Amino acid sequence: MKSWLILKSKKVVAGYHNFLFLAKCLVRHLLRQSNVNRWSDPNNYLQFWEERTIMMSTMIPANSKVLEFGPGPKLLLKKHLPEGCTYMHSDIVRQCEDTIVCDLNGKNLPPFPVSDIAVFAGVLEYIYDIRYLVCHLSTMCSRIITSYNIAQSKSISNIVHRRKNDWVNDYSEKEFFRIFLEAGFICEKNISLKNEKIFNFVNSPHIINTDRQK
Repeated sequence: MKSWLILKSKKVVAGYHNFLFLAKCLVRHLLRQSNVNRWSDPNNYLQFWEERTIMMSTMIPANSKVLEFGPGPKLLLKKHLPEGCTYMHSDIVRQCEDTIVCDLNGKNLPPFPVSDIAVFAGVLEYIYDIRYLVCHLSTMCSRIITSYNIAQSKSISNIVHRRKNDWVNDYSEKEFFRIFLEAGFICEKNISLKNEKIFNFVNSPHIINTDRQK
């Protein structure tokens, strides 16, 4: 009887913590706020994310000027870049002296340094207005290499699952492509990695102008 009560109390406590976590996520979602506290803690950057970063680095040509968003404290991409690349980075918290501190969920994004390639590894799921961000970058980079966990459905259970991950948007692959196309980017290549995909988008203003005329 005692062990049953202990087990029952643990489940109640776990359920309460899950409820609080989801409630906080929903409040941030309503206010369109970033979870700054999460990204201020180095322990919240998981080791297995490096596999994704290494795969993304293989899409970057040598001698490219690269601007990475949300790299975390280890700046993993910098370690895996091809020869001759220039590396810059921007994050919501200062990772080092060179960090361009910026909240990508802010209302007015600043001008970023012009680069050949902008990189988002596990970032866009946490952005409320991806369309605004991509349009903002369209005059500042030639390519965007990004990962994204495609929403498999719009069901309540799937959306709750995504909110538990602190993700704030739920795009299908078609919707995701459309956001980039409307900003002038076409997908040159995409590869699957476990539950997410990595996309290589090329800035092509001519195609977007044609698309808008339809």
